[in-house]
Amino acid sequence: MRRRLTYKEQVYELETMSKEELLALKSRIDGSCSEVKQTLADARRKFILDGIPADPGWYKRTTIAQRIYGQNSQALQAEISQRNTVLREANREATERMQALNKRVLRVRLAGTVAEIDGETCRLRVGEQELSVPITVEQSESIVVGMAVHVVACIVPPEVEAEQRALSEQLFPERFAKQWDAEDDLSQSA
Repeated sequence: MRRRLTYKEQVYELETMSKEELLALKSRIDGSCSEVKQTLADARRKFILDGIPADPGWYKRTTIAQRIYGQNSQALQAEISQRNTVLREANREATERMQALNKRVLRVRLAGTVAEIDGETCRLRVGEQELSVPITVEQSESIVVGMAVHVVACIVPPEVEAEQRALSEQLFPERFAKQWDAEDDLSQSA
């Protein structure tokens, strides 16, 4: 069954609307409902204070409009809630899969010494190997060459990394949309 809603003589197909569009429409409908409520309250006040009754036909139409606006607002809220529930469930499942993948990551504690500090990178000597580790400005101020350090390294199998990336894209689409835009800009400028 297709869910439709009519507001100000325009028909809206709820399934085809984005969440932002649904929220904007709900806001407009709630605004209209508030205006109608205020108009009805003014008509009641005028009757009480001045003894001038509102036109019965107008009063009935306005009351019906208020009820319809309320029903439309509830229908929109139900649609938004349903979408939020589906999204929450999908995110819960993706988070559980991510936690299972994280258990497959090998963590190793390494001891070494600082060989070089270069801005936002620190080169560490661990045994015969050198590792390059990103650091913050605050960390670079407290680290000196020759200092002993302990580092936890994560070894991520390629298949786990690919699955983690796909799940991260699902969980945080806005972050990856910005990253894709940046990558597109780089590929176009090259």
